Order: sequence, then structure tokens, then C-alpha cells
Amino acid sequence: MKQITFAPRNHLLTNTNTWTPDSQWLVFDVRPSGGVVYRRDH
Repeated sequence: MKQITFAPRNHLLTNTNTWTPDSQWLVFDVRPSGGVVYRRDH
């Protein structure tokens, strides 16, 4: 797993049990400054 946030504030990550077509987890960064999609490789 890869760390995607480093600042000590404003981190809100959500896992909505969503997968890519090739069965990879998707984690969404839903901070107010804009969402970023991170793809986790296993």
C-alpha cells in the first residue's frame, strides 16, 4: 500500500467497496479542495 497524504490535517479518505474492472481497490480522497482518485495495487 502507498501513503497518499502527508499533511497533519484535512484528510478524509473513503473506501466505498469499489473495485476497478481488474479487481483493484479504489480509494477516494474527498477533501473539500477537490477529489483525487488513488488506485491501490495489491
